[in-house]
Amino acid sequence: MELDPADKPKWEAGPLDDQPEEWQPTLFNDRMNRLKDKAAAFICEREVREVDFGPFNVFAQFRALGWEAALNCYDKDNKNLFTTEIQEWMATLTCNTYEKPS
Repeated sequence: MELDPADKPKWEAGPLDDQPEEWQPTLFNDRMNRLKDKAAAFICEREVREVDFGPFNVFAQFRALGWEAALNCYDKDNKNLFTTEIQEWMATLTCNTYEKPS
């Protein structure tokens, strides 16, 4: 569905949930892109440690898919977070009141 920029609501305050659902990802991204330090807005575990998640079989599943690199958020040898990708993913989350996010 293509959104007409002329119809974009202004979101200055209040919950994002109060905005039209189709505009929520765009409004979220607009707000995040205005931040000077985006990485500070994210509380991220930068590494998934096998000692913590081994009992849940997480590592075996990622290895089976060939996705071991997804088990940390580092950009190769640098300690940079993939903030753009994290922001894109966060913009798609929904959470009904008193329920788990989807």
